[in-house]
Amino acid sequence: MNEKIKIQTPAQLVGYNQRKDRSMSIRFETREYQPEEIKQLAEIFQSEGWLLFSPNELKESDVPKEEAQTDTKKPSRRLRDVLFVWWKQKKDKGDTLPDFDGFYKAQMDNLIEQIKDNKLK
Repeated sequence: MNEKIKIQTPAQLVGYNQRKDRSMSIRFETREYQPEEIKQLAEIFQSEGWLLFSPNELKESDVPKEEAQTDTKKPSRRLRDVLFVWWKQKKDKGDTLPDFDGFYKAQMDNLIEQIKDNKLK
């Protein structure tokens, strides 16, 4: 991928949806693209970057200088999701477990104690 490619185009915001993980799907429509512009889009497909949209007004100072980070989940959310999958797998095997909230609290307490006792590496 060529990280030096920048796409700037007139666009119209035509839709958005919030996903289960609280990230967003945002849709824009543009004018027709020429073959060279389509090639550039293909080269940067699925790369991370900034999307900056402003209704007909944009200053250079509005453009962030730092690299975009699109990690959609915070580490705490990832940990909770992993614990949920583990709880569900154990439940499906027939293990007797509390509801997920009780399981989550017990696992977090266990993890905290291991950290406090320097048992995690």
